[in-house]
Amino acid sequence: MRMRRSWTTTAVVVVWVAMGGLPMAAEACSVCFGQTDSPLGKGLHWGVFALLMCIMGTLVAFGTFAVYLVRRAAAVEAEMALESGAATGVQRRSGGESGVESRVESGDLS
Repeated sequence: MRMRRSWTTTAVVVVWVAMGGLPMAAEACSVCFGQTDSPLGKGLHWGVFALLMCIMGTLVAFGTFAVYLVRRAAAVEAEMALESGAATGVQRRSGGESGVESRVESGDLS
């Protein structure tokens, strides 16, 4: 019985054979040959810089979203606490003052 090769195996073999036939100069970059000040080397450096900026942009966006989620969760929790306080009969003062701050200012700490 004859085994059939998949197309991926055939493609890998073809690429492997083609890579073996290339001259050594085609397999190396300017850094390997020590010419980092050539236009190819400068392009390589700018390419690495561009990829790093993409990674940093993604990380900053992820961090910003995480901070947003933490702040939003705190705001929702505070709102739920105020609603549950109103349901139990605790009065909320307008003007942004909390009950503790207004009691301290008025001297009523009991």
